[in-house]
This record gives sequence, C-alpha cells and structure tokens, in this order.
Amino acid sequence: MADDSVFVFDRNAGASRLIASNVRGLWPAPRWSDDGRYLLLSGQIVSVDTWGVETLPIAAERILHSTLSPDGQYVLFNEDPILPPLGDPSCPRPAYLYNLRTKELRQLSDCAQSLTAFLKWLSSGRVLLVYPACWYCGPDAYRVKLLDVWSGELQLLTDGLEYEASAVISPDGARLLVTGNRLRLYSSEGSLLREMVPPEGVFVHRAAWSPDGGMFAYVTGPRWFLLPMPDLP
Repeated sequence: MADDSVFVFDRNAGASRLIASNVRGLWPAPRWSDDGRYLLLSGQIVSVDTWGVETLPIAAERILHSTLSPDGQYVLFNEDPILPPLGDPSCPRPAYLYNLRTKELRQLSDCAQSLTAFLKWLSSGRVLLVYPACWYCGPDAYRVKLLDVWSGELQLLTDGLEYEASAVISPDGARLLVTGNRLRLYSSEGSLLREMVPPEGVFVHRAAWSPDGGMFAYVTGPRWFLLPMPDLP
C-alpha cells in the first residue's frame, strides 16, 4: 500500500504543489499555523516560505496530537495511548516540547501525570488540554485543563470529568468558554471571569463565539447519553 502524499493548492498560481510524500499517520487533518506560514502534519512541519519539511524526532504514527506555538518555534505533541509506550510501561503517556530552531526535545510530564489529550496552543503561552474520559467508554465525558509549557503547571478548568465538557477559544484567542456541568468563561491565562450555572440535571452541551467575539451562544439541556459516569480519577 502506498503511503500518503500532501499537496498544497495555490489559487493565485492555479496549480498544486507536492510538499510531502511517504507520509504516515496523517491524523488529525493537516492544520495551518495562525499566521499561515506553517502547515502542521502528523510528525512534520512544512514552512510555506521555503517549502522545507521538518520531521519531528518521534515517528508520526506514534503521535496522537500536536500543536504549533504562535511564534512557530515550538511544537508540543503527545503519544497515541493505543500503542505500546516508548518509555516505562507503568507511566502515563507524556507530552513533548520540541524546539524547531535548536532541535531540543524536552519531556513535559512524569509518571504522576498523563498528558494524553487533544491540544491547542494559546497566545498566552499556555496549551489547552481536552481529555477524553477514556479511550473506550464513549465520547461524552471529558476534563479540560490548561498547561503552562514553561513551568509544567497544570490547572483544571472543569470539576474533574464532566459530561459534554469542552472548550471554545474566542476569535482573538484571549478567552475560553468551558462547557459541561456549567458554563465558565476564562481568560487564556486561566482566570475565571464569569460562570453560568444551569438548573439541577441540566448540562451546557455546546458553546460558540460570534465572529467579533462580542457575544457567545450556548446550548443547555438534559444529558444526551445515559451511560454511567466512568469510575476514573
């Protein structure tokens, strides 16, 4: 079976350019950096200025998720929990910080903390982490945290696991809406700005920002999934 190839179509030139071939593990989908100068693949970073391809020091098929810092200098990525771990099998899965300029690779967690989550780098220098309850017990329970990549400090934004918990970043990147047991508005540094508590038995399922960030909408209702809450820490 042939490996995947990645193309970029330039509307001005009216043509496609092959930028990477023999690519493995193309999940999640390719993502552009906020300034449009980089394309983040699973295991590779492509510079649109030079079309050079930088390969991360861990095989693409081992990476669950990755995110590029706003300045384009660092990549944060973590390991897929389905695969056997590279390190100590008794340790939760770590995340890694890779400096694209110096090629330094730094592990961001130890055996006390798993960072197996979906990642989004914020302009504040923190990374948003959205953890599924587990990888086999349904899509409805999550916990949300903020990670300071420089200090390693973790801040929990939900009350542990919550049904329908998620986080939506404002258009300017300065605020977060966290759904679940209630609606919470945080700054991107982790300060709680406002919260809205629904009636007993009602959850906040979804939230969305207006394009200018001046308003947000949110959906409340009873639990959609009637599975018991997973018994996890």
